[in-house]
Amino acid sequence: MRVFRALASSEAPIRQLITIVITDFYSKLDENGKKAINDKMGYSDAKMGSRTGAQFYLTKIIADKIIARVTTSKLGGYLLRGSSTLAFNVIMIQGIIEEAARASRRLGDKYPSTYMKVSPMNLDMVYFLVEKPLEPYLMYNHSHPIQCKGIQNEICKILAK
Repeated sequence: MRVFRALASSEAPIRQLITIVITDFYSKLDENGKKAINDKMGYSDAKMGSRTGAQFYLTKIIADKIIARVTTSKLGGYLLRGSSTLAFNVIMIQGIIEEAARASRRLGDKYPSTYMKVSPMNLDMVYFLVEKPLEPYLMYNHSHPIQCKGIQNEICKILAK
């Protein structure tokens, strides 16, 4: 229980995983995609100085939203269920470890380059907490450049509204 309470209070591993994925996403965008996102966020290049600043700002916004959603849904559910009895706590912890291991394997199978980046830091074991919200970014990061161009055009259209 202490491990999961510490995880709930310390969001650093989750934030680090999100930062890696969003950084890859932003760096793969072309100039029009970056400009559309920066304009929608109200962040212009001259505002804070650089594309790196825009990338950091985008990463922070997305990470804050995902972490808020995760801590109120999944992790909160685990902590509430874990406060029942000692016998269920042991089974629950085993189930959470199993779920983390399966999510890690899915990450390695579907997105090997991202897995290679995050597994040395053991961030693949917290992937199960943010798997659903990060899925679109990971799909984009690992898609063919021709598909990326079409996706970027759609992003620009959506953000222009």
